[in-house]
Amino acid sequence: MPQVTYRDPFRSIYEWPAIAAWLASMAALLTLAFTTALPKQIIFACLAVCLAMTLRMVPSVVSLHRFRRRLRGQPLSFMNMEELATIMPEARKRKGVFLGYGFEWRQEHAQVLDHVMRSDPALIRRIDARNSTIGRRWIHGIGKKVVKLWISLEALAGHLLIVGTTGAGKTRFFESLIAQAIMRGEPVIVIDPKGDRDMCEGMRQLCAAMGQEDRFVYFHPGHASRSVRLDPLRNFSRSTEPASRIASLISAAGDDPFKNFGQMEMNNLVQGMLLINAKPSLVLMRRYLEGGVEGLLVKACEAWFEKKMPGWRKVAEPYKQGARTATELAKRYVQFYRDKFQQEPGCASSELEGLIASFEHDKAHYTKMIATLLPLLNQLTTGELSQLLSPDPNSLSEDRDITNFNTIIKKNQVAYIGLDTLSDPIVGAAVGSLVLADLTALAGARYNYRQGRGGEEDDSVDAADFVNIFVDEAAEVMNEPCIQLLNKGRGAGFRGVLATQTFADFSARTNSRDKATQILGNVNNVVVLRVRDSETQSYLTDNFMKTYVQQLERGSSMAAGSKADLHYGGTVNESIKHTEVPIFPPQLLGTLPNLEWFANVAGGAVYKGLSKIIDKSKPISPGVLHANGLQNPA
Repeated sequence: MPQVTYRDPFRSIYEWPAIAAWLASMAALLTLAFTTALPKQIIFACLAVCLAMTLRMVPSVVSLHRFRRRLRGQPLSFMNMEELATIMPEARKRKGVFLGYGFEWRQEHAQVLDHVMRSDPALIRRIDARNSTIGRRWIHGIGKKVVKLWISLEALAGHLLIVGTTGAGKTRFFESLIAQAIMRGEPVIVIDPKGDRDMCEGMRQLCAAMGQEDRFVYFHPGHASRSVRLDPLRNFSRSTEPASRIASLISAAGDDPFKNFGQMEMNNLVQGMLLINAKPSLVLMRRYLEGGVEGLLVKACEAWFEKKMPGWRKVAEPYKQGARTATELAKRYVQFYRDKFQQEPGCASSELEGLIASFEHDKAHYTKMIATLLPLLNQLTTGELSQLLSPDPNSLSEDRDITNFNTIIKKNQVAYIGLDTLSDPIVGAAVGSLVLADLTALAGARYNYRQGRGGEEDDSVDAADFVNIFVDEAAEVMNEPCIQLLNKGRGAGFRGVLATQTFADFSARTNSRDKATQILGNVNNVVVLRVRDSETQSYLTDNFMKTYVQQLERGSSMAAGSKADLHYGGTVNESIKHTEVPIFPPQLLGTLPNLEWFANVAGGAVYKGLSKIIDKSKPISPGVLHANGLQNPA
């Protein structure tokens, strides 16, 4: 077995006295060489020995000095968009995404950290006293060489979770990833519950610098006049999807009968709307649930009758006599349908019969069963949200653009979706969940119908190879469709980047610890900034690998003999043992400075890195974009 050498990086530099002695010897030898008649060959030979002994000690002294200088850490630093643009050619070559600057955290770094943690607390206080900023910057100084850190695009397809407390730098980390996705020319959808104006403006400026101002799309309920109108029910491949999408916004545990009933009734309404070729919308849903389905039932019956029996109006005339209201007419049409269509082969309609069941349901019971659904629809269809989320393309009083996520993805656009949760957290969370449910439906369509993903190519489905979705404060908008998006998004070409503060945020949102674990289990890559919550610290570091460190143990003992012989004995022992420890202690995650992080990427590698703040005050030059092969039609 090879001999184990234990090195203490905080030991006194005992080489200094020895170096001083050897240098003094060299000075004495030189004096003798020029002031005496002693043989020069012997003096110079002794000088060579002294020089060799001095040079032998210099590397360890230099290494210790460099190490202690690195422990001062790195201050917050900035980079502008032009600097980021110059990194993109290397990113294309590597087929990766630039994360920041740092090093791979290995056993040697865990060894130094273990020694610090086992040392006198005064040592840590002395190191921390050198830094005036938040956190222990010396942790990053443990690494000898800092390089650019990357994550491959293939690994990023397994999604990325960014965890950090308020002010730790999640949003600034986001900005770099978003800018790189924009520069790659891919569709980018950013869902921002709180509304970060700097991030939004940075996205707008970058699109403008690339000569693609029209690529930027802005949606924000708090700035309705500048916002596009977004149709979250526009994309669905099956008629049952809109109802499921809205039902997913209702917080309910288990098999909730009110939620199930509401979903069934909304599905009946959607089927009726499709029968009359009307586009399902939140406004129409609310209108028919509150005001009754009579009007929709009449139109749906007429459409079905016309399809199955041309000239039906003459046959139905006796049924219509005396019907003065929509309710009476609906009853007559129901009877006409049952008499003339229901029993005829190929003439019955399950969609129409679902609408009839809604019409004939006991009104008092019906009102009670949709009591949890109506407040939600009311919130999503009141005020400016009425036009923002249920746009009417035929409205002459509106000139704001109407879009949907399929269009955004087809055009490789950059969409900023602000939710304004600070002003109205309930509605903002509902809008965010609805947006994610729509994206999940699109992912399902891409997975099922795009060429090479399970079926023949369908022109109605977007053609973009990859879609980047960034969700800040992800726990606020998390729902069941979003979990499915994480689960199936890889096959559909969706890359998800989620940010949150603690593990408990997901548990609180989903009302289930198992659901929260399911969310985190669908994310293959994790970046951890400063985290104060102990449960989150433990959960994250449990996924880090473990390693072995050397620990030095010293002991001594003394024993006295009999009084007669007055013999004394003693032992002194020193041993090195190997102990299994976490490669990074969880409690130290709460001491990381702003914008410093640990990353656990797919494959098991652990990185220690830091990010630079993107300075958007300096406009990016189109020439720089062009020189680095980025899109710039101008």
